[in-house]
Amino acid sequence: MTDGSKDSDTGKNTDKDTVKHTEKDHGKDCGKDTGKVTYRIKLDAQRCEDIRSIYGKKADNALTAVEEGRVYKYLDFFVVKGNTGEYVVVDDFCTCQDFAFRQIECWHILAVRIAKYSGDYTCIDEWYLDRLLKNNPESESGKQ
Repeated sequence: MTDGSKDSDTGKNTDKDTVKHTEKDHGKDCGKDTGKVTYRIKLDAQRCEDIRSIYGKKADNALTAVEEGRVYKYLDFFVVKGNTGEYVVVDDFCTCQDFAFRQIECWHILAVRIAKYSGDYTCIDEWYLDRLLKNNPESESGKQ
């Protein structure tokens, strides 16, 4: 666990509850006692171009989200912070409107696939559903 010191690879200050892992550590749990874990294994330029050649604009959005650190792995779901909100992604399902109307892979699903492959996502040791309940007091009291 870090203590707010500088990261040896990037020189940037690190969060107190963020732990940086190597590829060797990637298969382990997402740091049950640390709050969140950030993995940093970057895709090379050729792989990014290959993804863009297959997926077009969808790849641009997905790669940007991964590069900007907007893919999170909670205990229950992957969540992608999109342009207009947060979207839950489970396997080949997403809560965004694009997926709801078209029923085809959206860029949020692609972002999660890329993040899983590259290991470039942030683990958060919290249930996403619990987080939603905390942010919506009406749901806790049974009001709808």
